[in-house]
Amino acid sequence: MSKLTIENLTKKFGGVKAVDNFSLAIEEGEFIALVGPSGCGKTTTLRCVAGFIPVDEGQIILNEKIISSDKFMLPPERRNMAMVFQSYAVWPHKTVFKNISFGLELRKAPRSEIRDRVMKSLKLTKLTGLEKRYPNELSGGQQQRVALARGLVVEPEILLLDEPLSNLDATLREEMRFDLREIQQKLKITSIYVTHDQAEAMVIADRIVVMKDGKIEQIGSAGDIYHYPSSKFVAGFVGTTNLLEGIVQKKNESAFLMESSKGMILKVNTPVSEGVPDVGAKVFVSIRPESIELWPSKVDKMDNAFSGNIIARTFLGNFYDYRIKVKDEVLRVQATSHKELDINSEAWIYVDPNFCQYLKK
Repeated sequence: MSKLTIENLTKKFGGVKAVDNFSLAIEEGEFIALVGPSGCGKTTTLRCVAGFIPVDEGQIILNEKIISSDKFMLPPERRNMAMVFQSYAVWPHKTVFKNISFGLELRKAPRSEIRDRVMKSLKLTKLTGLEKRYPNELSGGQQQRVALARGLVVEPEILLLDEPLSNLDATLREEMRFDLREIQQKLKITSIYVTHDQAEAMVIADRIVVMKDGKIEQIGSAGDIYHYPSSKFVAGFVGTTNLLEGIVQKKNESAFLMESSKGMILKVNTPVSEGVPDVGAKVFVSIRPESIELWPSKVDKMDNAFSGNIIARTFLGNFYDYRIKVKDEVLRVQATSHKELDINSEAWIYVDPNFCQYLKK
C-alpha cells in the first residue's frame, strides 16, 4: 500500500488556473473521489498525479519521494500507477487474455507468472471464462472490466480512474459501482476516482473531495458532505436541496430565527460558535427534501410548521417528489410513495430545526 500527498498543486493553461493551490493527503489504501462540474479541475489533477502533464507550482509526493514539482517530473511509466479511462481503450485485435497481459509482457515477466496473475485478475473482475474472446464479443460493462483488470494485473501502487463508468447504462453503472468498491477493498489499493456523478462518489469513496473552479470546496465522508455542506455550491451540487435566503431576526447560543426572502419564519438550530452573523445580516440555509415531514392536516409543533399548497407531484418509485408552495416559497418535499396527496390540495409541513443546515458561504 502507498501514501500519496499533493501539496499546493497549481496547473495553468494560458492565463487560467485549471487547478489552484490544491492540497490533499491520501492515506494508504484509501479510496478518494474527486467530484465537481465539468471544468472544475478534477481530471487535470488526476493527469498531474499520473505524470501526463507537468505541474506549474507545488509538488506531488509518493511514499515520501517527490514525483512531480515545478522542477522535476518522474515519467508516467516509472510511477507504478495504473489508469482506467472513460473510453475502454482495449485493443480490438487482442483477446481478453492478451489485453490484460500486455503490461506484464512489456515488463518481461515469466510466462507462468503472467498466466497466474492474469487468471487472478480475471476472477477478481468476474471475467473468468471470457479470456479467449475479443472486445467486439463483449458488452460495454465487460470491456470496462477488461480495462480494470489490465490496470490491476501489474499490481500498481496507485490506481487512477477517470469517469470509468460514464459510458455504461444506468443499471450496469450502479452494479459496477459496488463491484469497484468491493475490488478496491479486497486489494486495499490506494485509489483516486474522478466523476461528476455525486451518487457514484458516495457509493465508492472513503472520502469525497468536492471541487469548483480548480479549488477544493469541501473534503469529507459522504455523510458529512451531504448532511453538513460547507457552502451553497456543495449543498446544491451533492444531492437535492431547498436553498433558502433570509435575514437573521433573533439569535442565542444554540439557535437563530430567520425570515426568508419569501416570508417564511424559520428556526435553525446552529450554535453561535459556528459563526452565525448578527441580527439583520443575510444568511443561507439548506434543507434536504427528505428531511421535511409532510402531513394532510395541521401538525402540533411549536416551530417550523407551515401550511402550503401542493402545486406539483412526481412519482419516482419509492417516493413522491412534491412541490409545495408556502407563502411565496416553493419547497421540494420527498415523502414515501404510500403517502399520496392530491395536487392543488392543502398540506402541512414540519421542518425540524436540527435539519436546517446553516451555510457559512
